[in-house]
Amino acid sequence: MQPAPPVAEDEAVAHLGVPVGFLDELSRTTDRDEVFATYARWSSRMMATDRSTVAIAEEGGLRLIAIEGKQAISTGALVPFDGTMIGKAYRTREAEIRRDFSGVPTYRELEKLAAAGLTCCMVAPIVIGERCFGALGVAYEEAGRITEEGFLLLQALARCLGSYLLLHEQLQQLAELALTDPLTRTFNRRYFQQTIVTLWEQWQSRGQRFAIALIDLDHFKAVNDEYGHDIGDEVLRQTAAILQRNTRGADELIRMGGEEFCLILRNATSEIAVQIAERVRAAVGAEPLAVGEAEIPVTISIGVAATDESHDDYRGMMMKADGSLYHAKNQGRNCVGLAA
Repeated sequence: MQPAPPVAEDEAVAHLGVPVGFLDELSRTTDRDEVFATYARWSSRMMATDRSTVAIAEEGGLRLIAIEGKQAISTGALVPFDGTMIGKAYRTREAEIRRDFSGVPTYRELEKLAAAGLTCCMVAPIVIGERCFGALGVAYEEAGRITEEGFLLLQALARCLGSYLLLHEQLQQLAELALTDPLTRTFNRRYFQQTIVTLWEQWQSRGQRFAIALIDLDHFKAVNDEYGHDIGDEVLRQTAAILQRNTRGADELIRMGGEEFCLILRNATSEIAVQIAERVRAAVGAEPLAVGEAEIPVTISIGVAATDESHDDYRGMMMKADGSLYHAKNQGRNCVGLAA
């Protein structure tokens, strides 16, 4: 066993010699799994390995996401953190070389590598700053193929992959924030506008039906006027939570703005949509909401529209749901409307 020597950033970069083809493939790839496959493929080419792997940490161990060359341990296998070389690299954030598999400490995965004809290996943590995402590993059949230059290159590639994963994670968080209502943590109107177009196209091309239910809190202005906007915000949060608890797993709740919400009900006819709407209406009005010292009764009115009715486009469907909501309010509120 040889511990990783400290590697200066500029020293690692100087040893890179990264092929243009590798950078070109990465620039054309947006899929996360394909990025892993590209790293496995090109680390094998650049270091002439017999096996290259990308393992990503999850609960219980490191998942082998991409393998280039000999399988030894199959793609998709979960390698435990304890007693394994990649597990140690992940936990200690330190790279390691094993020039042969007979030394100590022994690692659980080396026996399988040896059975596949491999004799030596290197592992580097996929780390950037304080974050470690997994480990990048390479192995060889012939002893003596490991070089210090290759060791530096492996660590540099692992850091590059760590940078990509951190950026990918941050972009995902930004995308989620862009589609999330900050008050209720439900989806927002932007998400609705994107999703309704897609759902309508699927209905037109493949007959995948859906329904929408527009929901409005009754007399919500009076709540704000009597208790203040902070209490009103808490009423919105609690109401959203009740709505989410009483819908199906695939249903999506959107805050359209103010006190208006919308449920997207996938694979639902108007009959099913009315049943779900009645269930959430009853749940919201079942008992007053406890907000601080106050007990605030809340009811909702709901307007329903579904693809099994006649609509020219999704805008017509929205107008139908809005008309259904208007009908519910004219009926005295705290009810479900389905306009003719």
